[in-house]
Amino acid sequence: GKAKEWDFAEDELPVAQLRTLDLSVDLAAAEVRSDAGRAQNLVLALNGKGGIYDGRTSFAVAEGGDAQGRFVFDAAGDTAKVDLDFAATGLLLNLVSGEVEDPSEIPAVGFSAKVRSTGNSPRALASVANGRVTFTQGPGRIDNAALGLVSGDIFAQVFSALNPFAKDDTHSNWDCTVVAVDVTDGVGEIVPMLSQGERLLITGHGKLDLKTEKIDVEFNTKPRSGVGVTADMFVTPFVKLGGTLADPGVSMNAKGTLLAGGAAALTGGLSVLVQGIADRATAEADQCADALAKLATPAAPRGINDQAP
Repeated sequence: GKAKEWDFAEDELPVAQLRTLDLSVDLAAAEVRSDAGRAQNLVLALNGKGGIYDGRTSFAVAEGGDAQGRFVFDAAGDTAKVDLDFAATGLLLNLVSGEVEDPSEIPAVGFSAKVRSTGNSPRALASVANGRVTFTQGPGRIDNAALGLVSGDIFAQVFSALNPFAKDDTHSNWDCTVVAVDVTDGVGEIVPMLSQGERLLITGHGKLDLKTEKIDVEFNTKPRSGVGVTADMFVTPFVKLGGTLADPGVSMNAKGTLLAGGAAALTGGLSVLVQGIADRATAEADQCADALAKLATPAAPRGINDQAP
């Protein structure tokens, strides 16, 4: 059968053993090179005693952007507590742009995660997690083939379903991508999700239930006029990502056709929620600023402590 590589394990964490382990690790590097870019002033530190482990990291990218984060794992009591706070802004990492002559063609990416939880197994931690995870991407060029290689099979399927030009065009020009997931008691809700390209506007909404690992996310693709795109080019503008973390699937609802290994099967209709989101937005106008503004004042995550450690 198919490997359940995305399942949350139910095995108990070795909390008692962790209380007896003293650990102190400090690593620093002036520069770390990769095909994607050069990380400078990289710092990794992990210190623990009595079951409380405190990890910190920070780095800058030579081409632009920086990141820093802290992870605290507290196993001193009967139930382990986890607190993660990570933020990366303006990272010019060439993950999906392919060969570029001008570095300005590489879109800057940002990522943040502020999550807290309690539990003595990965599944227990996921089931009661609270916090917010965000991803942003600035203007730049995307290599359509490279995106599939980096993102994995299921995300490549979603991108191909949403972008009717991906199969013919080698590159896509995108203005922004903004994704925010608010997690409340183990249920993540996507608010907002918008990706704006030269010829497309994609909106999305949905949930990821970490308790059951079920995925229920819907997208709507809308053409942007003035660039040789017409509405009749979109046979199936509505796309759904469903299934579970271990076995996700992509479906398209214009004719109730499910994409699964090239075979077609009937599916149910999707809600009109995403249609409403897209219809309220004018596809021709720039929606990036509005989507980014929604991330400016996120609600503080509920969790194990009133304040971050």
